[in-house]
Amino acid sequence: MLGKLLKHEFAFIGRVAIPVCGGTLALSVIVRVLFEFLANASSDRMDTTLPFISTITLCVFALLAMYVGLFIVMVVRQYRHVYGREGYLLHTLPVTADQIIFSKLIVWVTVSIAQVGVFLASVFILFQGLNAGFEPIDIIGQIPFMFSSLVNEPDSAVMVTLYLFQQVVGMVSAFTTLFASISLGHSTKHRLWVTIGIYVGAQIAISTVSSMLAMIIMAFGMSNGVGNGMSYLTISTLVSTIFSAVICGVGYFISRHILKNKLNLT
Repeated sequence: MLGKLLKHEFAFIGRVAIPVCGGTLALSVIVRVLFEFLANASSDRMDTTLPFISTITLCVFALLAMYVGLFIVMVVRQYRHVYGREGYLLHTLPVTADQIIFSKLIVWVTVSIAQVGVFLASVFILFQGLNAGFEPIDIIGQIPFMFSSLVNEPDSAVMVTLYLFQQVVGMVSAFTTLFASISLGHSTKHRLWVTIGIYVGAQIAISTVSSMLAMIIMAFGMSNGVGNGMSYLTISTLVSTIFSAVICGVGYFISRHILKNKLNLT
């Protein structure tokens, strides 16, 4: 049944995410073509710098608006499909609370990774060959060298692996926090504001605890002579990952408990 839930989730989100991602790439191409047109029309390429920077700024705001819009659509989808009127149909199906949560989680993480990929592609389109101080193609060309360096330097490889794993756990943590906030606020009279309040409060608390943990680790390292910068970063990343995993677990079990025992469809 999880496969069927995923099929319907991807079909729904795809109708929004694909146009948003396609629009992002199209906007990047338009901005780059416009800049090249202005550059060719001008005898001095520097004359187009200010217009290009202004256009890039507008492009960034447009990208943020599209991504925020996609985020809102996904949040509304989580609520309506699970706790809204659509929930009456969903909960008559032979699905478990775990399957519902995992279907939403897999789609969330997949879309988040796709957004990162589209963003990097947009950066490549906008800046490749622009002489802006860095060339994306050169960075891509360094990837094999980076991997060979990681193989020869185990400490660096561990650090990078931990960092990438931390990013994935962070995505999952963001989802479980949001889903738990929706779950806690869905049965209240002012469900929207309660959900936002819970989510914002949870994020503030998580950020505060994360900062405190970082300061504790730094103080511990300084007092005990953990002078290796890589060791500090590794320990800090590991603790941050464990903390995010704990948040994932808390958010997951809150959502699961409410879906199984405190469901109140509206």
